[in-house]
Amino acid sequence: MDELSPVRFEHHREALGIGDPAPRLSWHVAAEHGWRQVAYELAIGDEVFRVASAESVLVPWPAAPLRPREARTVRVRVTGAGGCVSDWSDPATVERGLDAGDWQASLIEPPAAERGTAVLLRREFFADGAIAAGRLYATARGIYVAEINGRRVGDDALAPGWTSDRRLRCQAYDVTALLRPGANAIGFQVADGWRRGGPGLLAQLEITGGDGGRVVIGTDRAWRCATGPVLAADLGDGERYDATRERPGWSRPGFDDTGWDAGRIGDLGVAALVAPDGPAVRATGALAVRETITTPSGTTVLDFGQHLVGRLRIRVRGRRGATVTIRHAAALEDGELAVRPPQPALAADRYTLRGDRVRGAGGGEEWEPEFTVHRFRYAEVSGEHRDLTAVAVVYHADLPRTGWFGCSDDQLTRLHDNAAWSMRGNFVDGPAGCPQREEQVFAPAAYLYDCAGFLASWLKDHAPGRGDAAVTVPWVAYQRFGDHGLLRRQYPSMRAWADGPSASVIDPDLAATAYRAHVAGLLARTAAVLGEEADAARYAELAGSVRQAFLDEYASPHGQIVSDTPATHALALEFGLLPDAGQRARAAERLVRLVRASGQHAATGCLETPLICDALTSAGALDDAYRLLRRTQANNYAVADWMHRVIGGLAPAAPGYRELRVEPRPGGGLSWARTSHLTPYGLAEVSWRRERGMLTADIAVPAGSTATVVLPDSAPVHAGPGRHQFSGACRAAAEEA
Repeated sequence: MDELSPVRFEHHREALGIGDPAPRLSWHVAAEHGWRQVAYELAIGDEVFRVASAESVLVPWPAAPLRPREARTVRVRVTGAGGCVSDWSDPATVERGLDAGDWQASLIEPPAAERGTAVLLRREFFADGAIAAGRLYATARGIYVAEINGRRVGDDALAPGWTSDRRLRCQAYDVTALLRPGANAIGFQVADGWRRGGPGLLAQLEITGGDGGRVVIGTDRAWRCATGPVLAADLGDGERYDATRERPGWSRPGFDDTGWDAGRIGDLGVAALVAPDGPAVRATGALAVRETITTPSGTTVLDFGQHLVGRLRIRVRGRRGATVTIRHAAALEDGELAVRPPQPALAADRYTLRGDRVRGAGGGEEWEPEFTVHRFRYAEVSGEHRDLTAVAVVYHADLPRTGWFGCSDDQLTRLHDNAAWSMRGNFVDGPAGCPQREEQVFAPAAYLYDCAGFLASWLKDHAPGRGDAAVTVPWVAYQRFGDHGLLRRQYPSMRAWADGPSASVIDPDLAATAYRAHVAGLLARTAAVLGEEADAARYAELAGSVRQAFLDEYASPHGQIVSDTPATHALALEFGLLPDAGQRARAAERLVRLVRASGQHAATGCLETPLICDALTSAGALDDAYRLLRRTQANNYAVADWMHRVIGGLAPAAPGYRELRVEPRPGGGLSWARTSHLTPYGLAEVSWRRERGMLTADIAVPAGSTATVVLPDSAPVHAGPGRHQFSGACRAAAEEA
């Protein structure tokens, strides 16, 4: 056995302040060819639990439930079928956060006159003796930034993330290193974020002394409140910052806040305080200016070379009181910044200089907004200033990369890379886009990024109001991550959508009817997985009724769809709406003719794009699918999933990749392709090449998984864990137009 990973708790990368009292556990095993786990042992503190099981993904927590604030260290070791026992893994620590009854703090709000800005809230306190540990628990209605003794807490951004009146996420921070014996101070900047109507802060600092005693400092009327340098803050419209209004030392002890107001006690209402399920938003990279453009009107525009979601960090010199304005846009129009719809109305940040007189290469004032992000490529900079330099700082949910793809066609590789890049910008705490599109976004996202925790959180916050996505997204998550518990938790909202006011059998819109049948079928499969047999039968019957209604309303007996487009035929084929084999064959023939007649420029919307390449592939028109792919400019999230499954040849054959389907479909003149994905069981890889009429595929199957390998014109072959090579006859790349 080569390697055993540390234990992972639920879907957390950082298991500090989690909400689950009994978190499920997962680990990866990197083992020699054919190795198979038959048992595992978990060392949790001083206890050791042995379980005879081949499972290594989301296994039950065997110890007593974690109490609030309790931390436990966990290690794992595994036993193989031959009796070989691994070494213990490196230890991993989990620490539970607070329950609702553990909060001794109150929500505090600024006076009404100070709303619309980012307010400053502060409190001083004294710490007696040695400090063993410090924890800060915080959330806000709005966005907050915390400081202790003049130093920023954490490296996350836009905390606590998307908020609603139902759920407030509470972050936990280890602040031991920021505290000191004696006088201390804690401060927060808080502004409107996803929620408008005035910010509010709930925070609780807990200090454990060397004797084990605990001191709690919570938000209450003792906190002081004032305006600061942020005069306006809007998540999309931008931030206005006046450095002449800064209050130096405001988050340090000894600051004079006698002129500040007392915070007033607010009302949490029905909001539940919950721990985050997914990662925080963080700065994950920076782009330098690619080109500085002078527009026809004489303004200066910075071009960063590609679209991103983030904000500018500037360094600038100038006189005190001068203001720099930064406007953002995704495109230029007639050489000027494009700010007409659909561009955001403002997307502008403004910085008023304090007038630093520092000279030299490192001099000037540095600033980056805290309470906004923009989607842009170009930034117009205006105002009175000198020596301005800028970098674009990229922000998104800090999702680790888990999927990769490359091939012999640089254009297709770039298409995939653009999809992966664009997807990051689409995940700034919540995915952007229409609800119907989210299934198409999440399928490739679940391959490219570890978004299981992100998805779990998004579903809790958004699923009830997201249309068909309330059903399709949990099913995609189950297929990709194998999380039966997530499916069970979302089942009520899945049923609520299917049984809701829109639950008619037929819809005036063809695509809506097709999706109605698709959703009902997925819900029937979900009910069967969960053992809800009566529901499974009921939703299967509903799916059948909708399919029949679709046939009666929109399909001819010969398999032609009323709206005679590639998109409608793709929907009918891929959603299984044509039960007769003859109808399916004729619909597939019609699809191919329509695509060819369009010159492989088939017009599809955000619902159909992921289906049309699959429909062509299933129809045996693989070359047409490749040609269409090369002409695809929109919705490349969706085609990325096709590239993984069809070009690369790697897909789940059972939930969570417990079984793999390895079926590369070479075409388009490609001579090689490779893809890999870090599945819940470990790294799976497919790499193929073809030359002289032979295709050779090298694959890696992680421990705990198996694979079915299907090469062109070859019978399926079963493969167990380890590395394998398979070969078979194949069309030469030169034969493909």
